[in-house]
Amino acid sequence: WMPLRVIGGGLRPSTISMYNFLLKVILPKLGDRKITEITGIDIMKYLQYLRDEYRAPDGRTLSEKSVKHHFNILRNIFNYAEKQEVIQKNPIKKVDPPKLTKRPVDALTQKQAQIFFRALSGCKLEYRCMMLLMATAGIRRGECLGLQWRDFNFEENTFHIERNVTYTKMSGIVVAAPKTPCSNRT
Repeated sequence: WMPLRVIGGGLRPSTISMYNFLLKVILPKLGDRKITEITGIDIMKYLQYLRDEYRAPDGRTLSEKSVKHHFNILRNIFNYAEKQEVIQKNPIKKVDPPKLTKRPVDALTQKQAQIFFRALSGCKLEYRCMMLLMATAGIRRGECLGLQWRDFNFEENTFHIERNVTYTKMSGIVVAAPKTPCSNRT
């Protein structure tokens, strides 16, 4: 799955890096058995282990979103194995995906924003510009780093997002289109 579907599948370097990281947790728990021997119960026990026992390298428990990432990679692996007829029954189909609790957006209050903007006055101009763009336009860090002068229309006071910058140890700095078509925006 990793060499054929992931590395050779045209996925982004950041996605490949995340998969490699997650596999370092998954393989010690499930990797000692043949894929045909893993059941839905085994997967549920693994997800329970992640929620209750596993600790990230910094000692914290995993967030709901991180547990969902583990589920998604297992789903990808088992779906690929089923498609390639390595397994007859797909155990992931017997497991409900982890639910994510919807949380309200954690935006700065007006007072916090004033403090933040005042603190920026002591920063270098390029950092101040980046922070102001991200805070006022709601763009992501990688999108901000992908901006070029040609993206700005000073007559209409707009700018266009069409690039995203990511970094992984394996690939270095990568400039690419945003992840989804909706991320391409003015």
